[in-house]
Amino acid sequence: MEARDALRERPRAFELALRIRHPSMDPAVISRELKLKPEHSFMAGEPRESVSGIAAAAVHPESYWLATLDPGEWPAEHLRGLEFPSVPRTSSKERMRVMVNSLGMALTLSAVHFLRAHADFLKRVQAEGGDAALLVEVPIEHAQGFTLTPQVAKVISDLGVSLDFEFTND
Repeated sequence: MEARDALRERPRAFELALRIRHPSMDPAVISRELKLKPEHSFMAGEPRESVSGIAAAAVHPESYWLATLDPGEWPAEHLRGLEFPSVPRTSSKERMRVMVNSLGMALTLSAVHFLRAHADFLKRVQAEGGDAALLVEVPIEHAQGFTLTPQVAKVISDLGVSLDFEFTND
């Protein structure tokens, strides 16, 4: 799976990515709207590469775009208004470090900060026949409990974004 392979390139306790599929949207438009560089993308109608080199030429039936979401790279001011009682009240930089190493907290930051900020675009993608998914990959050895807060569930539900979990053995 292309999404899984792209996520596995970074050794962490978990990985988050946003995947957009659309009948015809140019991936450059998605990148511009979300202000993220994709790790993998292609546009509907572009030729598909044959793995064997023998298959007849085919084209991608839809546009595809995948980018990692890393709340640790977002500015510390994005913490404003987000309260996590279990996180010590230290510097914003230290709080962000603690928060992005917790799957539950990283999901909250991704949903409340990133997805909500791009709600209009995500709704447009869906209105045009596309879909969006927040992908979560967790290696089994790092799998621990986490909380999916009502705040995250509401944003995900309101935006119609799928939440896909994959637990891996490597």
